[in-house]
Amino acid sequence: MDGFMESEQRALALSRSMTLVHVNRGVLLEMLYIRKGDRLYVTTAKPGYVNIYDNTDPRHPQFLKAIPTAAGAHHMALSSDEGYLFVQNSFLNLKGMSAGSITVIDLVKGEVAGAVDTLKNQGFNPNCIVLLPSDQK
Repeated sequence: MDGFMESEQRALALSRSMTLVHVNRGVLLEMLYIRKGDRLYVTTAKPGYVNIYDNTDPRHPQFLKAIPTAAGAHHMALSSDEGYLFVQNSFLNLKGMSAGSITVIDLVKGEVAGAVDTLKNQGFNPNCIVLLPSDQK
């Protein structure tokens, strides 16, 4: 459901703007917008995907593409140039939703560029992801 304040009525008008049921995705976890606001990224944990929407009209986001990540796709972080999306794949260590990897998505090409398995290979699951700014120009 989305909601917009109707100023004349001083009431919140609700309507369904999107659903992921039709594409068999469950456990919607996080939403992230790019700075311009015209793209929306939504993670689903089971199965693990990043679902991409055109958000030019926020009342009616248009589904563009789904990119498979790994089980438990959860938190996301954008590179400073918004060319790459990093997806942390672990949701509370729940069975079937805890791959323990980080998927790197090339947003220009619209495909997975690689995976970071460093923590997973050590028996750990990342619980959040933060990208720090580079001091290099």
